[in-house]
Amino acid sequence: MTFSLLALTLAAAGIYGLLAFGVALRRYDIGIRMALGATGPVIARESCARPVGLALAGVVAGGSVRSERPNWFARTSTASAPLIH
Repeated sequence: MTFSLLALTLAAAGIYGLLAFGVALRRYDIGIRMALGATGPVIARESCARPVGLALAGVVAGGSVRSERPNWFARTSTASAPLIH
């Protein structure tokens, strides 16, 4: 349980870092949109749409693999099987 919480925390930090990097790259574009009258929620929605879509696609792909091959993860996990057979 502790390892999974650590992995989830690291994944969330990585997603946040990528999102912040993407916003930093689009700073000039965001400034122009605000100067032309775009509101904060519109800019936030546009900035988050692609990363959230990619994350959801990853969850769907992982879930479909998990449902198709439920024993695959158990066989490939080193935590559930001894290292020496």
